Amino acid sequence: MTRLLARCVVPVVVAATLTAGCSGGRPPRVAAVVEGIPIASTETQSLLHAYMHSPAADKEATSKTLVKFVLLYQIRLAYLHHLAEQAGIDPRPDPNDALTTQLPLRAFQLAGLRPSDLTRSIEAGRLSKAMAEKLFPNVSVSDADLRREYDRRGALNGSSWRITAKVAEFTSADPARQLGSRVQRGEPFEQAATELGTLQAGTVDITPVSPLPRPVLDAVGKLPLAEVSAPIQVSANGWVSVLVEHREELPHLSFDQVRGELTSYLADQQRQALFQEWFDKKLHSARISVSRHYGRWDVQEGTVR
Repeated sequence: MTRLLARCVVPVVVAATLTAGCSGGRPPRVAAVVEGIPIASTETQSLLHAYMHSPAADKEATSKTLVKFVLLYQIRLAYLHHLAEQAGIDPRPDPNDALTTQLPLRAFQLAGLRPSDLTRSIEAGRLSKAMAEKLFPNVSVSDADLRREYDRRGALNGSSWRITAKVAEFTSADPARQLGSRVQRGEPFEQAATELGTLQAGTVDITPVSPLPRPVLDAVGKLPLAEVSAPIQVSANGWVSVLVEHREELPHLSFDQVRGELTSYLADQQRQALFQEWFDKKLHSARISVSRHYGRWDVQEGTVR
């Protein structure tokens, strides 16, 4: 579960936002070609359909806008795989990724995903992290940055603590909000989370220096025992609910005691930011073509218009 939360802070290169329309008529066989890799229109339309018929869909966005969002996601994902292959990074999936397909079908439907979509997203996060480590192996972190992060985390509570908590991840705030109400009425946390379409639920130990999204640390540090948090946003489309089961007050950890963990955390954040910038620059020079049915590829902006 810690791995799931930590992944929320890793910039996944397939995320994007875009607008505009697409032409009418029947979709062509190929929606786009990325460095010689064709993206089938059937896959684009299938992913679009799954999203549009889910509670997670943006009800104000038009299908013309959403299909461009979907196609850009596919383009960035295909280009990530292309770059990973060029860098000699093994694209074979992690056996643990297959576990995501065992989630209840209702969870995927609520998220606007198919089981394979979540697996690809996890795989993209793993590939981007591996490439970032290969491209930027040596990232320096200043003592000033370490001190700043240490002071920020220390401000969460007067003393250090260790919390054992149940955590459920959702793709929108509404089911996360409903989870708190249902648990207050006596429903088991995992059961209610599953019925509400959680992507994953489990138990995790958290301390002020855990490598988790800051909103999570900020919230759980103040959360009373046996209480479910308000929805905590951890990414553009990621929300979590946290239930504190056990809380242990610990002696305050000194700066030297947590220096290693803080250095690793900040170095990874900096490495991912450098990789995101590198990837976006590479995307501008990539060989990409988009069927006129969907619009056109904007080389300068690196998006579908």
